[in-house]
Amino acid sequence: MVVASKVKARKESSNLAGLSAASKKVAEATAQVIATSRACRADAENEALDLEKLSVHQSKKLEMEIQIKVLELETQLERERKKLFTLRKLQYSNNNNE
Repeated sequence: MVVASKVKARKESSNLAGLSAASKKVAEATAQVIATSRACRADAENEALDLEKLSVHQSKKLEMEIQIKVLELETQLERERKKLFTLRKLQYSNNNNE
């Protein structure tokens, strides 16, 4: 969608600059979520045997810490998606008015 907007919009458009910036932030947040997911998967594979040694309390604590991290990343990603949506909405409304 950003590419389509670049084709239609003027290069000096502030809305296009905002849309591009938001698109980059969404891509960065998505990359961070993917990297965290991969790291967690690798850690989970390495810690599979260690998890068996954890007490119930330690296991629950670890589970909650991981869940908190996942929720933080999902929240960050959702905020960036909302920014991108708002910028796209403004850009499309401005393009329709021109």
